[in-house]
Amino acid sequence: MEIYLFAAILPVLLLCYYIYKKDVNPEPNRVLWKIFFYGCLTCIPIIFFELVIQNIYPLESASSFLSLFLNIFVSVAFIEEGFKWIVTRKFGYDIKEFDEIYDIIVYAVFASLGFACVENILYVCKNGLGNALLRAFTSVPGHTCFGVIMGYYFSKAKTGEVQKKHTEYLKNMILSISIPVILHTLYDTILLYSAQIESFLFIIIFLIFISIMFIVCFKIVGKVSSENQKIYYSPKDEVISEMLQENLYKDVPSSKNDIHFCSNCGNNVEGCNYCASCGQKIREM
Repeated sequence: MEIYLFAAILPVLLLCYYIYKKDVNPEPNRVLWKIFFYGCLTCIPIIFFELVIQNIYPLESASSFLSLFLNIFVSVAFIEEGFKWIVTRKFGYDIKEFDEIYDIIVYAVFASLGFACVENILYVCKNGLGNALLRAFTSVPGHTCFGVIMGYYFSKAKTGEVQKKHTEYLKNMILSISIPVILHTLYDTILLYSAQIESFLFIIIFLIFISIMFIVCFKIVGKVSSENQKIYYSPKDEVISEMLQENLYKDVPSSKNDIHFCSNCGNNVEGCNYCASCGQKIREM
């Protein structure tokens, strides 16, 4: 039994660690494990609602790709991603620790992997170690990607909120739930349909789909984490940013040695390639 638990939990912990280590300013452990724990607890309402809906609208009744897509959208993807979204919104979006764009991606992934951890344990204990290996390279990274996309749009929503752009805030809030739900639906539909019709072609399509999704999502993680972009700015930062935007230094020669302040945090960066305070890239090396 111990080996089953180890095989189910290990890929979850490895991905949690990877996402955590990409954070330039790591989030407090108490915040992350709280979100992870609530992500684990989402399995209770998720299982309940999935059983109720699938009792009314069973997967077996779906005979075409479209009907299977709609079934999974309603009875699986929307429920699972919806509860992950609630956990991230409730325990990550409004906390004071959320002060950098990448932070909410970490929170969303931890919520997603909390659920994935419990789900993985249930599947592995039922189907064996072979299933653990398969899910380690498909389902667990899949849940990670859904979390990355959710967190990415949450970060854009937060930026819109801080900048008082209500349309941007609302649009990205909607995208933070709708895009993960659609991706999750496509993931499950292609996989189940390929098994249903025993099509090698659909297996290839599934492998291409998840490969593209994995590449895109992990590129987002690399890009957003390396930029280390802050959400809130002090009055000093805003003044410096406005000065730079209005080109008040236009009379000063634009050689690379004439950059004195970081446009992101306002720190003195004279002669530097990167800001020592926030890590912002100052100029091409």
